[in-house]
Amino acid sequence: MPGLRGTRGGVLIVDTYISLCSGIGGLDLGFSAGLRVVGGSPRAVCYVEREAFCVSCLGKAIEEGRLDEAPIYCGDLQTIPLDLFPRIDYIVGGYPCQPFSSAGNRKGSEDQRHLWPHVFQYVDALRPKGVFFENVAGHISLGLFDVLSDLEKIGYRTAWGCYSASSVGAPHRRERVFILGLADARLHDATPRRERPTTAEGRRAG
Repeated sequence: MPGLRGTRGGVLIVDTYISLCSGIGGLDLGFSAGLRVVGGSPRAVCYVEREAFCVSCLGKAIEEGRLDEAPIYCGDLQTIPLDLFPRIDYIVGGYPCQPFSSAGNRKGSEDQRHLWPHVFQYVDALRPKGVFFENVAGHISLGLFDVLSDLEKIGYRTAWGCYSASSVGAPHRRERVFILGLADARLHDATPRRERPTTAEGRRAG
């Protein structure tokens, strides 16, 4: 059974997560595999993706058993009712890279596709115990500091790294930044949470 970790009082225990800007599910596969290595048992409860091609790929992966069976929300990231998710252990996602990519104009927060503030609303409202995000290497020099600062302000210890696809055997370079945030109970639980809205409006962890 996907996500089975054990039982507590006869109740199955799983590590639930929502996937934002899911793409075709590659980050979900990597996140789930990594969490299982350290003894976790990930279980997706929702995918959020608006591009038709990506949605079809997610659907096929679910049908083939490569991704957890879960609803795919095809609407705008800003319109999902957050009260649908009373308890989420993790949030993962690959928010749009165009604001930071060297292949574009690098407008950062001025780009209309800059969705980090909306992704952060999910984190701030739901307060999962961990987050895992991916973006292009250009994010290091534009926007990454803001992401780390936002997470740390609400009690997350952060770590990030830049890795190439070739470093794991792929025939192309394709550098990507991965960002990990883990809740620091000393800060996380003491930081006032925002009122939950009905819709979404190389460093080591210390």
